[in-house]
Amino acid sequence: MKLKKLFIWSILLLLIVPILFGVISFVQEQSKPKTYNATVEISLDNLNTSVYANPDTVEKMIKSSKFLESLNITNIEEVQEQMVIIKNNDWVTIGLKGSSEEEVRDTLALITEKLLKDSENIYKSQVELIENTIKEMKDRSGTEENTLETEQFLYDLELKKINALKAEIQEPLTVKEVSSNPLKRAIVSGILGFAIMVVIFIIGVIVIRRK
Repeated sequence: MKLKKLFIWSILLLLIVPILFGVISFVQEQSKPKTYNATVEISLDNLNTSVYANPDTVEKMIKSSKFLESLNITNIEEVQEQMVIIKNNDWVTIGLKGSSEEEVRDTLALITEKLLKDSENIYKSQVELIENTIKEMKDRSGTEENTLETEQFLYDLELKKINALKAEIQEPLTVKEVSSNPLKRAIVSGILGFAIMVVIFIIGVIVIRRK
């Protein structure tokens, strides 16, 4: 009779405990604060003499305290920690996570705006330097004989000016909620609870049989 009651209680526990584990995990997952991820993709300028042509330099710059302080960002350490940058040869994807959808959007918009503005200023100065160098060389060519090297250098400068590209947004800024899966978490917890109860049940049977 005792064994029968024990068996019945064991079966009930095998059913109840996993369900309880699952419900608790589901509620906990649902009650967690939402997380948002803002991203923007930017192509860098192709002027090798510009600091904004190098993804590694861009990463260090926009993550620096000096850069972020210039935007009047107060939670600098948090932004530095939550900012993720994916780098390629000529573009970067900047991501920023946070608990406020509006805050991550506005903060990343400020970072992007300053990055593009600073990059464009350097781009303009670089292009202007190329144009001035070309003009000087052309003015000089009327008074002295051009060498093959001079002609080649002038051609390279003209080509560099034509092909010059400034930093631009390739994929606009978007904000998405980092999705959680309460149901999946509940199922995993339920399976874990079932496994624990099976182990306890087996140990209990072994102990009873030995007695």
